[in-house]
Amino acid sequence: MKPPVKWALMGIAAVALIFAGLLMAGNSRGSQHKENDVLTVDSEPVSMEEFQAKMEEEKPEVFVYFHEKYGANQERGFWTTPFGREVPLDKLKEQTLQDLVRTKIEQIVGKEQGAIKDISYSAFLRNLAKENQRRQDAIKNNEAVYGTASVTALNYFRTTYDEMVTEVKEKLAKNEFRLSDEQIKQMYEADKETLYKVQDTITVKVIAVSAVDGNDDAKAAAEKIKSLLDKGTTIDEIPKAFSGNASVKIDIQDQVFNVENSEYGDDRYVLLSPEASKLEEGQASQVIEGDGAYLIMSCTERAENGSMPLEQVEGLIVARYVNQKYNDLIDERVQQAEVSIDKLMYDEITGE
Repeated sequence: MKPPVKWALMGIAAVALIFAGLLMAGNSRGSQHKENDVLTVDSEPVSMEEFQAKMEEEKPEVFVYFHEKYGANQERGFWTTPFGREVPLDKLKEQTLQDLVRTKIEQIVGKEQGAIKDISYSAFLRNLAKENQRRQDAIKNNEAVYGTASVTALNYFRTTYDEMVTEVKEKLAKNEFRLSDEQIKQMYEADKETLYKVQDTITVKVIAVSAVDGNDDAKAAAEKIKSLLDKGTTIDEIPKAFSGNASVKIDIQDQVFNVENSEYGDDRYVLLSPEASKLEEGQASQVIEGDGAYLIMSCTERAENGSMPLEQVEGLIVARYVNQKYNDLIDERVQQAEVSIDKLMYDEITGE
């Protein structure tokens, strides 16, 4: 099953290792495999049922790839039809294999950290059945059930996977990945002007140019205002420049962009905020098409607000560090993984 966050594909070394293992498996089933195991990852089995469930999850992504690259349609024989030098079934199996190896490594780490006891697919299915039975019993007893009356295998996996990874990271944060106060302070000082910088307070004049009586003169007028501002015309002079033009209406309002206002901004605030963030004092924005008007901003003031205090972002610093260290750990374990594949079973897998 696929984690809720799409992980990067494994490195070349890891892919080479997997397919080296495939070749080493030969044309007969290895003694380490149980009858229904397609592969093992560091001695942990992956059953045919688990592999096929993962394949079903991967199918939409693989189909989109062939549809966008080759214009392929999902019709009878699609999975075995060559497109250029690629065959959908081969790509589907390879992608399934790569993601399963990474997922299994994460589960192995979870098992080592005591976040999960049994990482076999049969245990997962038993727990899924228990969870759905619990929900049914709760409904019969008029007890609260959060979510649906039953959960799918994919949704249950995502929930339990998230819980496992969160627990693993919490355990590692207290042990192998533990940061000292001095290390946290050093990380804060290194990133406070970028990651933890408070949004500047940007004050602008918003000039809204709209057409009168449905004519199409507003855009041309807005472009002219932009040109005048770039040449040094002041905001106060803009209405005078158009005093004899009855085909457009010009409205000028103050707007302040900052952290506080961003939480309550209306549609126009949301529209203008990205462009406002680029403006320096005295600079005019490009013409922006709004709801019923063309808009230009002229920045009258830009004030820095410094950085968030260490106490406020300490948790973020630790979380970023632990997430990166966890990803590095999994990457390393994937590259070092011993993958043994039952080639006969693998070759027999179809996309139907």
